[in-house]
Amino acid sequence: IVAASYSGDSTSAPLPPSKPLKHRKSAAASAITSSSASQSGSKRRKGKAKRNPSHNVIEARYRLSINDKIKELRKKVAGKNTKIQKSGVLQLTLERLEAIDDENESLKKENANLRNAHESVVTQV
Repeated sequence: IVAASYSGDSTSAPLPPSKPLKHRKSAAASAITSSSASQSGSKRRKGKAKRNPSHNVIEARYRLSINDKIKELRKKVAGKNTKIQKSGVLQLTLERLEAIDDENESLKKENANLRNAHESVVTQV
């Protein structure tokens, strides 16, 4: 596989080929392997496998980080003492962002109109 990048101009040189991908078993080969393993009487562990303790710590940090950010968003969009669910916080955030985008578009139009008006006044003088 050759990695390529489009930078907008045709004069840029292509990137060098990337390292070859590791070979994977075909779907048929993996199906044969899995069916023979299940027929050989190998027992699989039922239920959840034990997780690596360091992975659990990483997951806990990840959840804490997300929850902290949602708390910050709640304060910004709903107020400090408002009790709403996480999905509600995200919904309010999306609504606020849409309102900001709409206001930004109207301000861009107003700015363009004012520039045009200014240009017409300057050219008349």
